[in-house]
Amino acid sequence: MVALTGPERAVDAGFSVARAVNALTDMSELSVELNSSSTGGPLAAGGATELLSFAEGDLSAEFKSNGTTLYSDTVRLRGLTNMVLVITGLAARPQLLVFESPTLSLYSLRVVNMSPEAREIDVFFDDALVASSLAYLGSTERAVYTTASALMHVYAANADVRVSAPYLDGQRITPGPGTTVTLAIYGPVSA
Repeated sequence: MVALTGPERAVDAGFSVARAVNALTDMSELSVELNSSSTGGPLAAGGATELLSFAEGDLSAEFKSNGTTLYSDTVRLRGLTNMVLVITGLAARPQLLVFESPTLSLYSLRVVNMSPEAREIDVFFDDALVASSLAYLGSTERAVYTTASALMHVYAANADVRVSAPYLDGQRITPGPGTTVTLAIYGPVSA
């Protein structure tokens, strides 16, 4: 008996990770191709391939023994997911089980400027610019980031951050894995 666990890996928007598992009860090893590319050497019974990154869309899976295809199928790989393809049963009548879960190491973020005094703002998480020249009542598109705590800094748009005083400085943002965060920036600006 084998238990398959992580690891998870952060991926960019529009991509996902997938792996294959050999759970055939009567096949000591087989080869696996995902999107017509080999996943490495022979996969022993109970073994799993490494996590491989793919663009979202169709993912073809082919399981072979001694060059003969035992099973092939195409599944839909959604963006920002971890997918596990398990070939199981007997070699003469294999079945494919597909398990997927969101990449929990990511969160999505949208920033909304609700401060009429600020007019346009730039928003930074640590040193990374997450909203640029965001006008009053404007919002960013939802973007996906790796989950990590960060200090948020809000400046007037295009301000020289080395010498300008921020409107808001040092507010800690700690998004949870798999969450959706909307930051509504509002209130008077500091003098």
